[in-house]
Amino acid sequence: MKKLANASLKFILTMAVFLVYGCDKEVDLEFRYEQTFCADQWDNAATNTMEMWTQERFFNEFMEAEEILFSNYELNLENTPEDCFACSCLTGYVFYITASSDFENELKSLGFSLNE
Repeated sequence: MKKLANASLKFILTMAVFLVYGCDKEVDLEFRYEQTFCADQWDNAATNTMEMWTQERFFNEFMEAEEILFSNYELNLENTPEDCFACSCLTGYVFYITASSDFENELKSLGFSLNE
């Protein structure tokens, strides 16, 4: 009977440790976003329009306001710009960021996709 109680206690403790440390583990993922000519949500993120803002600063300000933490910001020209000038047309630039999997849904709702 004592062995059964010890085995049960070990099982319960093992499951408790697994539940506490095994679930909801963050993983860093790389996301990408294809820049548009003027439909990117962070284009209007400036709070002080009297300053010259770089694309990176607009982006950082917007992400901070959305409370999305990220690292490894990169903006690379990878494609030929689309032959149109509507706001939704692609510039050929691609944003890359690294963020926790905790932000995956928010980033996807902003138009990001996983970089695979």
